[in-house]
Amino acid sequence: MNIIEFISSLDYTTILLYISIISATLFVVSLLITPFLICKIPYDYFIKEKRRKNPILFFVSNFFGVFFLLIGIVFLFTPGQGILTILIGIILLDFPKKQKFERYFIQKFNLLPALNFVRKKFNKEEIVID
Repeated sequence: MNIIEFISSLDYTTILLYISIISATLFVVSLLITPFLICKIPYDYFIKEKRRKNPILFFVSNFFGVFFLLIGIVFLFTPGQGILTILIGIILLDFPKKQKFERYFIQKFNLLPALNFVRKKFNKEEIVID
């Protein structure tokens, strides 16, 4: 039995149950991992330009960046921290003009106070933007 046959054999209540379980699990995981990742951002991250040189690190970082970006988009429609998860995904991705886009994103959605609030709770320096 392949995945399509499995899904078509399910009734709507079972599908809804699976979607609810996945959504609740992703919500809890995002609540646990988002503050950790926010605290890992260096306080001067948005001031100095950094590029990754190691190709393995580049691949792994971009893989997780796309993952968090997609999960963040899902969180926009389900319970979760959508905008912050999208920001984490963007930070992990590596593309041209990324730093300019990140600054725009932070300022457009007024995320700096939220990021610094989380960092204060874990005794980390506030993020600065030039």
